[in-house]
Amino acid sequence: EKCIPLSDKSGNKELLAYCYTQLGLTFMSVGDFNKADEYHQKALEKIHQIGPQNTVHLLTYLNMVSNYCYMPDSKTAKRYLDKATLLIQQYPNTQHAANYYYQVAMYYTTTQNFAPALENLGKGIALALARAGADIVVNYVGSEAAANNVATEIEKIGRRALVVRADVSAPEDVRTLFSRII
Repeated sequence: EKCIPLSDKSGNKELLAYCYTQLGLTFMSVGDFNKADEYHQKALEKIHQIGPQNTVHLLTYLNMVSNYCYMPDSKTAKRYLDKATLLIQQYPNTQHAANYYYQVAMYYTTTQNFAPALENLGKGIALALARAGADIVVNYVGSEAAANNVATEIEKIGRRALVVRADVSAPEDVRTLFSRII
């Protein structure tokens, strides 16, 4: 909390909003969701004074999604997830993309919709690894179209992507998967 008065004194609303949302994240990490919400709301007040929207807006929205999922309040979480979704579309190569997909997965988990939760976790991990310089094998069982979309995003980053259908619970599919990779 010591950073708050210094940030406020600096007059930098973006820095103050960031400090508020990070402090909210700290309270959330120890399970004090109401206190976390207080600080996220303070961050929200500050980011409404900042334009155009930028990274501090995205981080605040993502932290709020997480906090509301833990509360659990999926309706409010969805409202901030929608705001984050609109914002992240403007910055497709942001370093915060993995966090975004994690929050999407968290929302789906909160609503007991596990298939899209897993799909978004996988997408976030694949894109983060691609941004770190890895070539990616996109494994799928259900939607080839979704797997191809992830592969296209990976290729836009400048990495190679191979799409392979394989049920990893089936030994023969795993052998086929590895034969395609190697």
